[in-house]
Amino acid sequence: MVLSARAWAEVYVSANFLLFGTTVQSVTEERLQRLSELKLEGGRQAITTIYIPVFEDDRGQYDETRKLLDRFSFRVICTTPMSADCDITSLDEREGRAGVEFLKERVLIAKKMGSAVLTGALLFPELEGHSGKEICPVDERGEVLEPPVLNEVVKKRLRLAVGRMQEVADFAADHGISVLNEYINHWEICGGNTMSSALAFALEVNRPNMGILSDISHEVMQGRGPIIYAGLLQLAKKSKIPLYFQLSEPGRGDIVHSWIPFDQLFGFMQALDLIDEEHPIDIEIFDAVKPYNTLLKLTREPFKDPMQVLLDGALFTHHRFLEVPHACKVIPEGALEAGVALIAKERQEVYHP
Repeated sequence: MVLSARAWAEVYVSANFLLFGTTVQSVTEERLQRLSELKLEGGRQAITTIYIPVFEDDRGQYDETRKLLDRFSFRVICTTPMSADCDITSLDEREGRAGVEFLKERVLIAKKMGSAVLTGALLFPELEGHSGKEICPVDERGEVLEPPVLNEVVKKRLRLAVGRMQEVADFAADHGISVLNEYINHWEICGGNTMSSALAFALEVNRPNMGILSDISHEVMQGRGPIIYAGLLQLAKKSKIPLYFQLSEPGRGDIVHSWIPFDQLFGFMQALDLIDEEHPIDIEIFDAVKPYNTLLKLTREPFKDPMQVLLDGALFTHHRFLEVPHACKVIPEGALEAGVALIAKERQEVYHP
């Protein structure tokens, strides 16, 4: 499959191995080969970067994968989630410290994998544990918290997480690693789940290697609309917050047949010059297989050829990025002012009450 050379100069695309599973064993030679064979005119690769899950603790198990990666030319970004017993937002000091050590270990794994970036849902654990039991914030009687009490507990947890994340970011900086928080909305936690909350947190952490991974599916489902989003992107760039993007269909289907507002989103990225070789648009596809069929409540049949769905999404992204009308490549008037006001309000309410 071939695209014109012009696409290479405009957009960089990455592929996400979470499609295949949550272990590094999903990174196989066959899959890497198929990704590398997607070419632009002139023989250059259409996919330049890959996201690799680093969920497991044993650093030694990543040795063979690193040897495999050395045979290809991909840049690598490592991704990981938090879990209930090692959560940097936990009110329990032991669990909070465990979260710090968990992320430090993932920094070392990212370095071993040749990555300069560690990302994932770094604030709040998965609400469905590995045992299948729901993990929700509870009070001392074990009763599930609800707003407005829940909101105040979440704010306290976010405040606690700032100092812990500063420690992680400083450790990561010593190893040449940037740490990116992906804000997640569908776990129904009332904090840390929007672009504004992610940016407010990054500004509080105040480390040059502390950034944000913005998943378009979350933004479409729970964002504050295009003007606010554009303003927050502009503010993040002005504040030198590292910004990365994932393109994922809100219903977890394929990218080609989706309701994603490509012109607006890609227009903002181009207006602010946010996409380059180090900051590609990541194509994130989820198949309807474990654990995603339960975590994401997917009821459709698995894809017949999930890799092809990913490759098609990558090609489509190249084309759509080039097709954005010139009129969309602007930041709406007043967007920055609206973003600044929202962030000021959020920082005041959450971190400096």
